[in-house]
Amino acid sequence: MKHLLYLAAAFFIATDVSAQDVTAEATSGTLEVEPIAETTVITETQTAYDVAWHPDGELLAVQGGREVTLYDADLQPVTPALDPTGANLAWSPDGTQLATVDGFRARQIRLWDWDAEAKTLTEIEPLPTDEDQYAVTWSPSGDTLVTLNDDRGINNFVTLWDIAAREQLWSVELPYTPALRVLDWNGEFIRGAGENEHNVLTLYEIDPETGDYNELYPLPEGTTLFSFLPDDSKLATITATGEVTISTPDGEAITFQSVAQPVNIDWHPDGTQLAILSYERALQIWSVSDAEN
Repeated sequence: MKHLLYLAAAFFIATDVSAQDVTAEATSGTLEVEPIAETTVITETQTAYDVAWHPDGELLAVQGGREVTLYDADLQPVTPALDPTGANLAWSPDGTQLATVDGFRARQIRLWDWDAEAKTLTEIEPLPTDEDQYAVTWSPSGDTLVTLNDDRGINNFVTLWDIAAREQLWSVELPYTPALRVLDWNGEFIRGAGENEHNVLTLYEIDPETGDYNELYPLPEGTTLFSFLPDDSKLATITATGEVTISTPDGEAITFQSVAQPVNIDWHPDGTQLAILSYERALQIWSVSDAEN
């Protein structure tokens, strides 16, 4: 049912010419947003590629080209640069492991054990792959991983991996190219996005049991990244110029200006904050609230 409601919300966003672009605190309907922290992350390559909240909500992992650095909720670094190289990362649901992929630079899915007390990452046996992987996320149970190989926009393959067995369960080629380098697995289905046969940027879902896929609804024009809250009560999208739209299934929406060249957006586990990272290393945290609560 929420899929149908978001379809209506997506239409609302695409047709509402009075959407509000702001760079500071804003309110639209019952939604309020406000920037609460910002920093420029330090990376060896002077670029950044991904950001992800730890499941406990107290840490952010930032992926540089050659390292991962952890920040607290005030965007103060809490560790020196850690070893993992890559372009995309994801915490396991219990927060004890990190998965990283590195696109064309390294055909591997690397897994790391996280020691919260020592604040160290220790590499364990990687998953074998012969393809360039550009996105990774965990199943809610934490026993499988799903990755995206978009083959430079020519093909869009999504693959499910059994972590314990170190083997591929299935791989499906999807007719949505070019694909957004984002995967979401909050509940029953895996979700991704790409252009359909009509050149419309579309959200799709995949049944993890079978690999069967189903087209859902179009995303706002110009979307380059998306992120759902775990309960699907809010959807955040962002364009290449940094225009963020947060929408709800009942049609509430707010649009505001963040960082240009975004590489990822990620909801805090409790849904009250949104982290946004740019390729140029700008990292922001925005508070998101319902005005009536």
